[in-house]
Amino acid sequence: MVRRSRVWSALLCVFAACARGSADDPVIRPVPPPRADAGPRPDAMVPPDAGTDAGMPVDAGGDSDAGMDVDAGVDVDAAMDVDAGADVDAGADVDAGLDAGLDGGLDAGSDAGTDAGIDAGTDGGPPGPCTGLADCAACAGGVCVAGACASAPETLTYDFESGALPAGWVAGGATGWLVTNGRARGGAFSARSGAIGDSQTSTLAVTFTVSQPVTVAFWLNTVTETGSDELDVLVDGVVAGTWSGTTAWTQASVGFAAGMHTVTWRYTKDASVASGSDRVWIDDVTVRAAPPALGFEDGALPPGFTTSGTAVWFVDTARAHTGTRAAASGDVGNSQQSSLTRTITLTAASEVSFWYATSSESGIFSVYDGLQFRVDGALVGEWGGEVAWTRASAAVAAGTHTLEWRFEKDGSISAGADRVWIDDVVTGEEPPLGGPVCGG
Repeated sequence: MVRRSRVWSALLCVFAACARGSADDPVIRPVPPPRADAGPRPDAMVPPDAGTDAGMPVDAGGDSDAGMDVDAGVDVDAAMDVDAGADVDAGADVDAGLDAGLDGGLDAGSDAGTDAGIDAGTDGGPPGPCTGLADCAACAGGVCVAGACASAPETLTYDFESGALPAGWVAGGATGWLVTNGRARGGAFSARSGAIGDSQTSTLAVTFTVSQPVTVAFWLNTVTETGSDELDVLVDGVVAGTWSGTTAWTQASVGFAAGMHTVTWRYTKDASVASGSDRVWIDDVTVRAAPPALGFEDGALPPGFTTSGTAVWFVDTARAHTGTRAAASGDVGNSQQSSLTRTITLTAASEVSFWYATSSESGIFSVYDGLQFRVDGALVGEWGGEVAWTRASAAVAAGTHTLEWRFEKDGSISAGADRVWIDDVVTGEEPPLGGPVCGG
């Protein structure tokens, strides 16, 4: 009995030792399940960026774009966040636990479209369907922003407060324009002509592509030799306005039809003499849809216009800015005049503009027989000689005002057709037409 009991005890001891295992037995560790993203472990490759990934992939150094956009174990959209050929970062886009919530809503089961748009220009991916702000054709009237089409704004504003010329604005001439904080109409910065010498020019140009007629308004300031060193603004190479001398900040504007147009500010010095700072400035440039214009295509003066003088104004087919008709001054003789007026009421300060053409006697330094534009009796502008269609404008304060276009002859001599015309009058009474503006 004793021997049998010892045998059973020995066998029980052997069984217990096998169950415990010896110190020399190999340790068998459990095999973890495969990771859902099949990408490299974050702690085995590149540490994530120090910044917080708030919904967009954080490029952790490499961004090697090797065929799949694999977020390291986090972008799990129903098993795996794989961008189907779009922005493929094999091991570099490590979203350290932050994309799960946002991507779950954004991806909606497939990242193919969403990540391609978000990552364009961020991860060094494809540039998108457009290449520049003026690339409106690719955006069907919208604007190009960071390589992707966006809705076009109704107003484009350039105030130079960034301290540099806006993208697409080109400085040229002997010395180009620059942005400076020496003088500004609003804010701290404005654009200023370059330092040039006699018989030199300094230019600043920008091209706009617009889907409808627009007005480009800007403020200007000049300190130059009067009548000799001049600031010109040109539209498609045609001078639309000229200023010189020492002036306070003054608002001016140009307008053009739908299409692509180049606006150029050009400071030109003559062959001798400098005056003051010998510089010109512009500031607060805005581009917006033009208000509706009053034409004369009905064959009669529109309601609200009245005419008086020795001979009255009438609707003429000899010249027109748009369409086939314009308003023309009456047949007057020496020391006579023909007047066209309209009274307007503005709820806010606005711009009055019109197009004019003249064929009359004019001297080198003065107008003898010419078109005068007056606001409340005060002379705003006067033009004569042989002048093709040109746009004129004036800033008018809120309130009730009388606009007058007057052809006035002096005491002798006639030249040309001895007549003036106006067309496409914008009184400022109607608000600008709404709608997108696409430009540079």
